[in-house]
Amino acid sequence: MRTGGRRDPARAAYEQALALEPGNVLALARLAGVARASGPDDPLIGRLRAALKAIGTGSPDERMARADLGFALGRMLDEAGAYDEAFATYAQANRDSRLIPGRPARAMTGRRRRRWSTS
Repeated sequence: MRTGGRRDPARAAYEQALALEPGNVLALARLAGVARASGPDDPLIGRLRAALKAIGTGSPDERMARADLGFALGRMLDEAGAYDEAFATYAQANRDSRLIPGRPARAMTGRRRRRWSTS
């Protein structure tokens, strides 16, 4: 859902979707996209962590869900100032996304990695 700057209605829509279907990974990941982290102990960070723990790694759907939740959790952790954990979470989400057949990896290519390196 594109929010067009209307975060409160978007957040309410995702919360409503989660009330109807608590295991809706996409709604939870998108909720994190419109939310603001209050700190490392933000309840939404806890929800994202719990959802990640509950999802397996075997099927492409599970890997896609793990990648989506991982990127959402990484963004929330980064915003909360938990930079080391955010980096590790992004790295795992990148690994998960590379395992999805037919889905381009979100990881940087080698060329871009060199371009952004500080050395």
